[in-house]
Amino acid sequence: MKVKRIQLKNLASLRGEWDIDLSHPAYVTQGIFCISGPTGAGKSTLLDAITLALFGMTPRTRPSATKDSGQNEIMSKQAASCYARVEFEVNGETYLSTFEQHRAKKQASGALQPIVRSLVRLSDGVKLVQKGESHKDVFEQLFQIRFEQFTKSVLLPQGSFSDFLKASVSDRAAILEKLTGTQIYSILSREAHTTYSLLKKEITQLEDLAQSAQLLTPEQLIEVDHQLVTVAVQIQSQLDNRENLKHHLSQFEDLKALKLRTEQLEAQIQAAKTVVFQRQKQFNQCETTIAQFVQQEAKLKPLLVEVRKIDEQIRLKQETESQLAQQLSHSETELREANLKHSQAQALHQETTTKICEGQAQLEQHSTLKDLGAQLKHLKALLFKAQEVRAASGSLFPLKDTSFASLQESQAKGEAEVKRIEVWIQSRLNGRSIEELQNQIETD
Repeated sequence: MKVKRIQLKNLASLRGEWDIDLSHPAYVTQGIFCISGPTGAGKSTLLDAITLALFGMTPRTRPSATKDSGQNEIMSKQAASCYARVEFEVNGETYLSTFEQHRAKKQASGALQPIVRSLVRLSDGVKLVQKGESHKDVFEQLFQIRFEQFTKSVLLPQGSFSDFLKASVSDRAAILEKLTGTQIYSILSREAHTTYSLLKKEITQLEDLAQSAQLLTPEQLIEVDHQLVTVAVQIQSQLDNRENLKHHLSQFEDLKALKLRTEQLEAQIQAAKTVVFQRQKQFNQCETTIAQFVQQEAKLKPLLVEVRKIDEQIRLKQETESQLAQQLSHSETELREANLKHSQAQALHQETTTKICEGQAQLEQHSTLKDLGAQLKHLKALLFKAQEVRAASGSLFPLKDTSFASLQESQAKGEAEVKRIEVWIQSRLNGRSIEELQNQIETD
């Protein structure tokens, strides 16, 4: 183990933060250095920081680990917190061991809080000891030394060097072996002694067996040979019997497997029979259902014929309705055209009536026959058009249509009015026809 750095804060007489880098060239090049100073300067406290960070205790004091105790001998008086950190190297790996403790609310008058310790491997940052876990097993496995041995060999407290000298031989040997790394030789020595004892015991047993053995006479040797031959024959017979037994056992196993297979097949056959019985039962039920369906079909055939007839009638009605719909559409078109012609006929009737009234007024006001003839010709033309409209609309409108009946009545009145005008004109033509009068007017 090699200590590389010591950091501490508020430990005993060393107030504030302290950082001692032992890897600095000033320490490395000299190799040996001395810690000196007056009494109370903190020399032992510096060494206490090492054991406090590694083992959580010092040879002189034991810090309180609970908040119930209001005092802590290791923490400086009127201090709110303290810590000790040691960076060290073991077997080529560098570790950082930490001891920390503080008071509640970081106040000097606050209650002591639980101690926090940690051990981190700096090469990969792995925490070997987490918060709240025990450090004892991990540190002893890592250092191969206990706190008591550490303070008697590696770091001797003030006035404790004599304790190492006064320690028992076994304790000093164990400490020195762990410090120098020679414990392997003790292990090899113990293993060699154990192996020697076992081999010596075996040799002694073999010697005793050799001394107890007696040599046989030639006759005894012959008898032993005969016994060996007999035993060999018996062994061969036993081997043959064994082979026969193996063969019989194999046959028995085959028969056992066949029996098991037969039982399985019988169970499968029984299950198949059950399934067949169920299927036959279902088949019979299906046959019964089919027969019922056949009977229902025979009963439903007349109804089916009637349904088909009804379907045909429905189809014919649908076709008829389609044709009627087409005729209705055509009739609606013709109706719209007739309405249009009806409107035209009404307008023409109105115009005819107006012209007739105008003709009467002109006939009464004008005495010239030329004007009467022209008006009469125009009235006949209007009358002819009215008759054509009447003929066209009569085929589209029923006689019950009141508007068309009024139109016919108006046309009849117009025709009567025209007749009356013709009679009035004839009374003034002195026996000449209207055509003659028109020809004379055109000649003039």
